[in-house]
Amino acid sequence: MSGVPDFYLTSYDREPPLAPRRCTVLRRLHYGARDDVALVSVDPPFEREAFATQAEVSDVALASRHQGHTLFPVTEWPLHVYVCLPKDRRAP
Repeated sequence: MSGVPDFYLTSYDREPPLAPRRCTVLRRLHYGARDDVALVSVDPPFEREAFATQAEVSDVALASRHQGHTLFPVTEWPLHVYVCLPKDRRAP
């Protein structure tokens, strides 16, 4: 990943805590009635064990966890998000 990241992702909800990851927004996604999901590239990638996949995961979908909060635009920090694997991981 090159350039300046858009933001950093970290979590203290797990043990051990998630190390900070640089995030760059690749594009905005729509999911059902939601239009505030972000496909982001993370660096360093998640280890394959984090999502029980065959390879490291470098692209994830983020969606705000709380009603009234959004990634487009972010108006306050911290912003609590769901971290998910996109259904179609072939192309960002």
